[in-house]
Amino acid sequence: MVFELPVFLRKSFSMMIREAKFDDYNTTINARNFPLRNRNYWKTKPDIVSVELLTFGRRVDNNEILTAVTAKNLRFSTLVELLALAKHFPEESIRQPIVAMGSAWHERSYLGGPVLRYFPYLYSYDHNKKRGLDLFWLETEWDENWAFACTRC
Repeated sequence: MVFELPVFLRKSFSMMIREAKFDDYNTTINARNFPLRNRNYWKTKPDIVSVELLTFGRRVDNNEILTAVTAKNLRFSTLVELLALAKHFPEESIRQPIVAMGSAWHERSYLGGPVLRYFPYLYSYDHNKKRGLDLFWLETEWDENWAFACTRC
């Protein structure tokens, strides 16, 4: 599925999260951990982006996902694009969890272990009555339920 979305970079994360009307969200998702790049404060109209949800219907690894994204001339969507999707098409996160691998938060694991990468994702809970925004660590293999938000280049 492809969605045409208005993305307005002048808004703060707190405003974008509020507009998406989540029932719950991870407060680690903020401007400090996910700095906004290319903010154009002088723009008065939003950019229109095309976001496609890639699904595979089976377990896939990161290499398969990257190959599919590249073959379709896409890039992984950012957190801002994911928030726009959540605002304008809230029912999509009820169907399946949707991850945006174009934005990542890096955290060193406990006891000086490796750096872990966390990606923002949309999900539903309470028998699909409520919606949330959280972080998910990078998997080497993803199950068949996941959708990957990708933006047309």
